[in-house]
Amino acid sequence: MKKMLWISLFALLFFACSSGRRISHADLMKDAPDWAIQTPANSMYYHGVGMASKTTQQDYREKARQNALSELAGSISVNIASSSVLNQFEFDNSYSDFFRDNIRMSTQEFLEGYELVENWENDIQYWVYYRLSKSRYDQIKQERIRTALSQSVSKFQQAQTLRSQGRVTDALGFYIRSVEDIRHFLADELKAEINGQQKPWSTFLMAGLLDQLQAVQFDFQMDKFTLMPGPSTVVTPIEIIVKDHDGRPISGVPVITRYSWLPGNFTESVTDSRGYFRVVPQGIAPGKRSEQILCQLDLKKVTDNTTQDIMVQRLFSSLNTTIYTLPIEIIPPTCFIAVKAHSGDFDTSLISDEISRLFSIDGLDLSQDVTQSDYILDSDISLINQSKIGSRFTKTITATFVLKDHLGNIQYSAMAENITGLGQTHAEAWDDALKSLQGKIRINIYPAMINDAFLKVH
Repeated sequence: MKKMLWISLFALLFFACSSGRRISHADLMKDAPDWAIQTPANSMYYHGVGMASKTTQQDYREKARQNALSELAGSISVNIASSSVLNQFEFDNSYSDFFRDNIRMSTQEFLEGYELVENWENDIQYWVYYRLSKSRYDQIKQERIRTALSQSVSKFQQAQTLRSQGRVTDALGFYIRSVEDIRHFLADELKAEINGQQKPWSTFLMAGLLDQLQAVQFDFQMDKFTLMPGPSTVVTPIEIIVKDHDGRPISGVPVITRYSWLPGNFTESVTDSRGYFRVVPQGIAPGKRSEQILCQLDLKKVTDNTTQDIMVQRLFSSLNTTIYTLPIEIIPPTCFIAVKAHSGDFDTSLISDEISRLFSIDGLDLSQDVTQSDYILDSDISLINQSKIGSRFTKTITATFVLKDHLGNIQYSAMAENITGLGQTHAEAWDDALKSLQGKIRINIYPAMINDAFLKVH
């Protein structure tokens, strides 16, 4: 703060000089009291000296007062006690700095008991000096801590009562409010009267909160979920029940569900009156053999719905709730591939081999028996034009692709038109056209078919 005062002072000197007035620092401060030159160092007080320019448009007296109180609050050190509530949470240095800054802000907001010592002014500046007795500050702080603790203990007891009644969501809200009551003293070592004895409040508060979080349990009602990916597969929603330690269903619990096969994708749910919520696994790649559904209590939602205090919200964001996992066993579908040539006598094995290779890479099982297949891919390749240009031959072909399920329902269809091949012989022209078709299948047709038929979330 003192550094800022001198910056302001030099700015004022520059302003004065640029206006044609030559004012030296010595002239400006010749009658200044000692406290304006150097902040007092009396160890019995916290000190705050503020200065404001009279050239400012706002009330310079109020500005100087604010600056002095800011320095006064900044002189009150913020140390995070090892037994404080903050140290019951897991946070890194950035969190620690964040809380220190917010605690300093709250210190200034609730600053009281300070006294005006003196003010002084010259032609272009107004100075003010406040101080606060350290013993008086400690007395006021302890009174505020007693009030905050009383409110915090009351809400903690209400949370425990609600928990015993099976009202877990409401109980969590009161635990969070219990922390909110002491948010200005999170860095301090707090003690409260528990059963007639003074006990460390941080330990009791966090033990109750963490025990309540652990009491929220997810029951998938199965060891694993078996699924065959595919468009014709009707996936029955998975019903998951959330219970407390005593096995009672919990309604109104916000839940977040993530999927191992969809990184970054999640769904939000709230348990119904029976304690249930539903998830439907979709968009699973057929080549996978196992995946996971991961569910947990959405503590951020609970916190944000309970308090608007950013310090409490950030505090609870560092808590990790238990993640419950449901394994998914994936049965790969089988596919029968039929590639036929029309209007031309040429070998189609290049195309059937390419499609088989792509299916195998993605984990689909290939079948030689159409009656035992889950899906059938029919591909028809037709010659639509051929010509000779000089000594070279051209062949133009069109191909259709239709994917059906075992009931004959079309799941995907596409056409590759006007694929042209060029060669010194008819055979070379055919081969060149088929290689061009092979590239189009690999780059365009097959990825679209897999996405639309198997991966798209409906």
